[in-house]
Amino acid sequence: MRKIFNLLHNIRKFYWRTLKVKTFGVRVMIINRQFSDGKIFLVKHRYGDLWVLPGGQIKRGEAAENAAIREVFEETNIKILSFEKVLGEYKNNQEGKNDTVTVFVANEWRDGGRKWNWEIKESGFFDLENLPEGTSSATRSRVSEYITGSPPMLKW
Repeated sequence: MRKIFNLLHNIRKFYWRTLKVKTFGVRVMIINRQFSDGKIFLVKHRYGDLWVLPGGQIKRGEAAENAAIREVFEETNIKILSFEKVLGEYKNNQEGKNDTVTVFVANEWRDGGRKWNWEIKESGFFDLENLPEGTSSATRSRVSEYITGSPPMLKW
């Protein structure tokens, strides 16, 4: 099954590189403040082996906030009720596409419990100060910016 997901993802990347596709996406930092150090929710996709923030592509005509709410619910069964802020807007050219990603910080949400999702292999809350091995460099940078309050970097 993993081989199929990787093959499909590689086909997608070839398409992006060939046609110089411009995409817009969202990621959401879901912070659980019930713990003194705070915990952040991360996902691991079936077509990759990195821990990342949940999120995805903005559909044509869709507002970024609505895309963030939809993508998080589809991937995690967590319903975002409100956002604390926009952490920043970032450019990503790593997979051959021209991607602009808006990162939101959710301050109010309701967890509906995990359910099987074809896209997500693993998910969970992790210490903000001690992210799991295999966390993407972009996710580590976003968490650092959130913790320190430093301005966003321009590129992933």
